[in-house]
Amino acid sequence: MGQSVKQLLSSFAKITRPLYFKILTRKRLFAVLDKSRSRHSVLYLSASAGSGKTTLLSSYLHARNLPCLWYSVDSGDDDIATFFYYMGLAVKKAAPLKKKPMPCLTPEYRQGVSAFTRRYFEEVYGRLKRPACLVFDDYHEASVNSQLHEIILGSLEMLPEGVSIVFLSRNTPPPAFARLRANNLMEILDQEKLYLTPDETLGIMRLYGIMGKYSEEACDEIYRKTNGWAAGVHLMLEPIRKGKIDAAVSIKNITMDTVFDYFDSEILKKLDDGAKGFLLKTSILPSIDSSTAERLTGLNNAGQLLSDMSRGNCFTEKRNLLNPTYQYHPLFREFLLSRIKDLLTQPEKKDLQIKAAQILSESEKHEDAFELFKDAGDWDGLVNLVLKHAKFLSMQGRYKVIEEWIMNLPKDLLSSAPWLLYWLGVCRLPFNQEESRSYSEQAFGLFKRQKDAAGLFLTWCSIVNTFPYERENLTPLEHWIPILNELMKQYPSFPSKEIEARVTFSMFVSLVLWQTGRPETYRWAERAWAIAKESSDISLRVNTGFYTAVHNVWTGDFQKNGILIEELRKEIASSNTSPLLIITIKLLEALHCWLTVQPESCKKAVHEGLQTGEKNGVHVWDNMLLNYGIEGAMAAGDTAAAKTMLQQAAASMKGAKSLDIIYFHELSAWHAMITSNLPLALSHMETASSAVKRLSLSYHEAIWHLGMVEIMFMQSELNLAGTYLEKACKTAGQMNSDILKFSCMLAEARFSFYAGNEKAGIKSLKHAMVIGRKRGYLHFMWWQPAAMSELCAKALEHGVETEYVKMLIRKRKLTPHQSAPHLENWPYPVKIYTLGKFEIWIDGKPVEFSGKVQKKPLEMLKAIIAFGGEDVPVEKIADKLWPDVDGDMAHNNFKMTLSRLRKLLCDRCIEMNGGMVSLNPRMVWVDALAKK
Repeated sequence: MGQSVKQLLSSFAKITRPLYFKILTRKRLFAVLDKSRSRHSVLYLSASAGSGKTTLLSSYLHARNLPCLWYSVDSGDDDIATFFYYMGLAVKKAAPLKKKPMPCLTPEYRQGVSAFTRRYFEEVYGRLKRPACLVFDDYHEASVNSQLHEIILGSLEMLPEGVSIVFLSRNTPPPAFARLRANNLMEILDQEKLYLTPDETLGIMRLYGIMGKYSEEACDEIYRKTNGWAAGVHLMLEPIRKGKIDAAVSIKNITMDTVFDYFDSEILKKLDDGAKGFLLKTSILPSIDSSTAERLTGLNNAGQLLSDMSRGNCFTEKRNLLNPTYQYHPLFREFLLSRIKDLLTQPEKKDLQIKAAQILSESEKHEDAFELFKDAGDWDGLVNLVLKHAKFLSMQGRYKVIEEWIMNLPKDLLSSAPWLLYWLGVCRLPFNQEESRSYSEQAFGLFKRQKDAAGLFLTWCSIVNTFPYERENLTPLEHWIPILNELMKQYPSFPSKEIEARVTFSMFVSLVLWQTGRPETYRWAERAWAIAKESSDISLRVNTGFYTAVHNVWTGDFQKNGILIEELRKEIASSNTSPLLIITIKLLEALHCWLTVQPESCKKAVHEGLQTGEKNGVHVWDNMLLNYGIEGAMAAGDTAAAKTMLQQAAASMKGAKSLDIIYFHELSAWHAMITSNLPLALSHMETASSAVKRLSLSYHEAIWHLGMVEIMFMQSELNLAGTYLEKACKTAGQMNSDILKFSCMLAEARFSFYAGNEKAGIKSLKHAMVIGRKRGYLHFMWWQPAAMSELCAKALEHGVETEYVKMLIRKRKLTPHQSAPHLENWPYPVKIYTLGKFEIWIDGKPVEFSGKVQKKPLEMLKAIIAFGGEDVPVEKIADKLWPDVDGDMAHNNFKMTLSRLRKLLCDRCIEMNGGMVSLNPRMVWVDALAKK
């Protein structure tokens, strides 16, 4: 915790290529590797332990001066979040000048691991200086069904020219690599190719300085007995090098058992107790640095001992790090571990494991520490390990690591340890909210008995955070919201600023969901935003801004969101931001744009949000982005685009949460209403009904009721419509939501007008339009153009908020309702005055003519009006304007003049249908025709 990157890198032998001293240059295999790399970018070296795979590749990379990213796989990499974390460190080591850290696999990426992998390795390959080699050592450590194989295969899809990937494994390629083998995309070098030749065996003997002392027959005997197995050759030569065998004939009597006995008789037994203890004690560590070795063994010269063993080829590999780290050869370590149980008592072994685990934990080598604590049965040590590292691991998305540690503890210990239950709740949150809540509630009860304020506040956050994550039943918030108020009375001061920030945000979100529009919600909103603005955590600011915007929408204060979004955009632009936060901003933009009727901007925000998600594997907001895209298309009247996006949304409904189900079916119902398919609309609303009840979200309950009002009204089921409207109005009042009140008042006005109660209708209409003017409303859920045209006509007829109503008509391009087809103060795009002075007004401004350019188009317009303005035969107009011109010429003149007239007014103002000309009554108002 709190280590610098430099310190972290210095402690990870996992990501560093081993170096060897005094090794044989295997030119034969170097040539094979050169040839293989020229034919394939993927190589797989498969051979048993001790075959020299790692030594061969390390020496080859050194000889060829190839930049390398080295990664030693272990069982922990089965958790792919752990793999991506350590791979990020490896990338940082390989390209230290790149300041931007590699992303961790945090929960938002879990739905799109494939895309995350592609994006991740594009970045990896881009940072490597080419030619380069990416090595996965000990690949056999990954289990057969590990998701790591899928990740690795995904990384190969972007493998660029000049980058090779090499796998070193004791096993043959896993089944997941079958396609690579079948398509000849991978070269395999197996055990047979890696065996030493007789000449290479002689070469090693020369390195040992023992050639010339023994006959060729003796050398052949060594080769025969080892069959070219590199580790066997080294093991057999060791006693010769030490002078323990002085006759060629003796070599014939050596067996592998004799060699391993040599370790015991000629290494351990010849060492003093201090050196022997050093080997045994350090063997329990997977990797050793001098500092750790000194602390574990008490020897001040531990670093020198390790260095000497490495230089003397005493089965010790050196990893060339900032602080050198060493690893014993697997066979040598296996031998040492087997002797520990013979030479140490069980209590001594346990004490050694615990001491080593504690040192590893303090050095941030927590995964190695876990294994030792577990093997020693030191549950207190394991608990401390969890509590020390859980926060750090959770920030990397490595929840499975934390969970594995905790689940290895005895059940009776777990059930009485609130902090362990708390962290289990945190770990399960992204995957199973019900389990997360259960663990957190158990922890809360224990913290309450212990009067642990920090535990209570954090666990309360964990519990309430499950509800927005789950997007299912919100009813339990009614129980948990008051509990925080009780906690704050009992503990007036928060244990820390971090806890205060987390509690404030969680309470604010809970109130937005459960008590939208209440005074308490506004107070917590101000508090949350004030803390977020002071915080250095951009994620907190964006997420607080998101729920602030949602609250603004549900209460009807749309205009505030424009300022808020602009502020958040600046935050994103000035920082190195995660894809999730970028998508969240795009989601807010889309939400704001569909409500303020900016369809193109809405479409752009949705496209960019989905594109960013697809590129980075973040699909948390896919459904919501599509929802807002559908609403933007509906606002633009583009039902075809809305239908396409509804089909996209339908494809993701399997396993959808209640909120997603509600949105999908309500939007489908709205689309069906607009396209005059009421049975389909009702079917969708009925499907949404159970999800609405299950979710218990006031805003969507009101929206659902208002949707049912529309359907029932359109089906003339006025009693049912009235019942639904009453429920919607009640919720609107409880939420103090202007947008819901606006919608309700418009519906009430329609009811009254339909029933012939003009006075009540005007009263409701005034109430609605006053709200609309103050808030600048242009759009809302269940918008029906024909219904709004009728209400706007009524408003203009009775002088209700005329300027706002005219603005609304123009912005939404509403056309006059059939009940008032010639209303003079309707803001027609074109108005023509013929009674008195002839004038044309376009968009509220008079058109001024100069010269004779417009003479014929104006004559045509006057002729159309004179002949009634509707279904005027083309021939009649042509005869009027060109009486002395023959038919074809008159027809050509007509076409040219009509084009000029449309250019003067607008294309849609003049309609042609079957040789008949009409003024478009939805676009053009003429005083003479209106009076008629």
